[in-house]
Amino acid sequence: MNQLHRRAFTLIELLVVIAIIAILAAILFPVFAQAREKARAIDCVSNVKQITLGILMYMQDYDDTIMPVKNDSNGAAGSWGWFDGGNRLDWDQVVLPYVKSPLSSGASIFHCPDLEADFYHQWSANPTNGGPQWSAMFVTYGLNIDYLQPDPGCDPSQLLPNAQYVFGYPVTEARIEEPASTVLATDTKPAVIYSGGCAGCFYPSNIVDSPADYGPNVKACGIDAWGYNDAYESGPQGIGGPTGTVDTSTDEFDPRHSNGGNVSFCDGHVKWMTPGALAAGTNWTVNSSDGKVSITDLSQYLWSLNKSGSDL
Repeated sequence: MNQLHRRAFTLIELLVVIAIIAILAAILFPVFAQAREKARAIDCVSNVKQITLGILMYMQDYDDTIMPVKNDSNGAAGSWGWFDGGNRLDWDQVVLPYVKSPLSSGASIFHCPDLEADFYHQWSANPTNGGPQWSAMFVTYGLNIDYLQPDPGCDPSQLLPNAQYVFGYPVTEARIEEPASTVLATDTKPAVIYSGGCAGCFYPSNIVDSPADYGPNVKACGIDAWGYNDAYESGPQGIGGPTGTVDTSTDEFDPRHSNGGNVSFCDGHVKWMTPGALAAGTNWTVNSSDGKVSITDLSQYLWSLNKSGSDL
């Protein structure tokens, strides 16, 4: 009678199987991660598109004029770096009736799904200044403040009524020479709280600055511009903020989606762009020094209202 011999895996065979599984995992896991990131980026495109359409609907109702990007009216004390309580009425609050979305929650279109936690909830479990004016500062999409609410020459006479900081007046659609080539909104980095000598002040995330500070045609009064160690990414970062932020030299613009970000334009279309493409018409590079970026070709500069002559 023949005896049955049980055959077991040898150690070599077992190691080969484990090695094959490890190789397959190394190949497939990045693919799965990229697929998840792509899905989040698509959700983010949808968010930006809905916000953009809401802004365009507002303009139709208000004589083709964009809403104030920043508005610390009613005699609010302080400036853009401080919270002004109920006096502040920024663009994201004004657009709410058109998008029907809360400013902060898991279902909010004002928060990118690629960011694991929004800064509003990191600040405090029960924010002292809770409410729409407070949460409006922490959305992760920002409007092109330098050109959509320009103040040529930083002229204090260009303040909105009763405001105490120079933001200028919102522009009309007629002022925009090429809407399809003029930035309306972009992905932005989470707000940054500063500590030390500036404890309590912060960079909000509902605005985005244009790349260039200087150039032969520059007329906009910008808060800041792009460049290495720019004002957004330099200095102490305090409680709740994105500590360890990588300096991308792009100020508030956040290239969080595969080294690029979602950008909407004044004609309503949205697309993904790299920082280099978004800074076209300037001398910007990822190693540009803060305050040294200038316009080199206004016809290619996507942020300005005009594409020839002066940029406003």
